[in-house]
Amino acid sequence: TNLTIGAGALNNGTEIIMPASNTTITATTITNAATPANATDLNFGTARDVTAFETIADQTVKVTVGKKVATVKLDSGTDYLVKDKTNSSTALTLSTCYDYASDGTVTAGDVTASGEGATGIDASEGSTVTADSVTAEKGTGIVASESTVEVAGDVTAGENGIEVSGGATVNVKGDVTAGENGIVVNDNGTVTIDGTLTVTGGTPILLGDEVTDAGDINITVWQIEGGTDGSVVSGGQGDAAEAVQQNINYIIKVVQPTEGVTDDVTATGKNGSTSNGHNVANEGETVTIKVNLAQGYKLTGVFNGEGESKEAVTTQNEDGYYSITMPKGGGVYLSVELE
Repeated sequence: TNLTIGAGALNNGTEIIMPASNTTITATTITNAATPANATDLNFGTARDVTAFETIADQTVKVTVGKKVATVKLDSGTDYLVKDKTNSSTALTLSTCYDYASDGTVTAGDVTASGEGATGIDASEGSTVTADSVTAEKGTGIVASESTVEVAGDVTAGENGIEVSGGATVNVKGDVTAGENGIVVNDNGTVTIDGTLTVTGGTPILLGDEVTDAGDINITVWQIEGGTDGSVVSGGQGDAAEAVQQNINYIIKVVQPTEGVTDDVTATGKNGSTSNGHNVANEGETVTIKVNLAQGYKLTGVFNGEGESKEAVTTQNEDGYYSITMPKGGGVYLSVELE
């Protein structure tokens, strides 16, 4: 059953009964919600929060409440709030309505899921989803299978941060913070986090039971923090966790000086590896910092870290360049001082 919401299609307070799984879901529109401004409310009258909100085709979403499922076609360019009618708390907020293109691309704004166990973004079957940020207060931030998810900002989740399978790709430009596991790889996939992966419970990277080796698992991240037992990767079979940990690509960040150099300061691993446009190195790999000075300048210091954690890099190679070793958990942030 499809409910199409367009200009003048429904009056305030109109109720639509939508059969689903031999039961009914009552949807009520429109209440002109205060946040976001001029938004349309979709209220589902059941005793439970919305547990899933999935874009399936042509601006059409599938809403799951417990075991009840209904499809709703959204009006392009409209803001929507999805709520549990028996509980005024928001189950999912879209700051901008999904715009589902013919090629299967979904564009969202700031996605927030606050229902118990609700997922922020659930992408599958070849779809591509882009969002400004994702928050799943009591659930998983992103679940991706055979799909691509791009997030311009942060991902925050009460449960797992990101779950991938079927070769899915997830790119997060900001940080990922998870209450349970940070990244769950059920079989294979690619995850890139330009910022910090922080885990307050569970394991930063958890492998599914089917994982036997590093195989097609590609993890790129700047820094990993937290975890309940000090391990970075756990799960999988045999030595899979150790292999995946050794293959994590840690992003090397460099603050470029505004003057005094003939070209950019570079910092690369011994193999000059790159991942998703970043210079990267594995745990234990030597990172070499190269500074080509302009005439009249001299290098007075090379540093790793920022603020109170800033420390001098003291290892100087025979060629005059400096080097450090990529630590467990990454977090390399380099800068230089010139005079």
